[in-house]
Amino acid sequence: DNADLAFLNIEIANVAETFEMDKNTVEESSQDKKFKKGKKARQDANVASRKYRLKRKQERKDLEDRNDELLKERVEFRKQIATLQHQIQTLKHAKYGTGPIDLKTENLILRAEIKRHKTFIRHVNSMMNNFSNH
Repeated sequence: DNADLAFLNIEIANVAETFEMDKNTVEESSQDKKFKKGKKARQDANVASRKYRLKRKQERKDLEDRNDELLKERVEFRKQIATLQHQIQTLKHAKYGTGPIDLKTENLILRAEIKRHKTFIRHVNSMMNNFSNH
């Protein structure tokens, strides 16, 4: 009886010790899983951040390039405007058999120039709106 009882106590102790070891192993593997999950989440966040920063950098470069293009276009438009204004002045003071240019022709020229100005202004405004949205 005492031998059986001692044997049972030893077996119970062994089972309890094994259970504690299994419990610790399960807890450690659960902690390892949490750690690995957190590490993967940080890595994913780092990759996403890096990708976003590169995207923003490219967008900024594209906007700067577009701004440079628009500045060059503006210079060209101003040259065209100056040329047209010079032509208008020349036509106003020119004499073609009948005298200076008539008001009807001058109005047509001025309307064409105003139309070009308005188109240019709309173009610049739309680009500025697009720029401010980014």
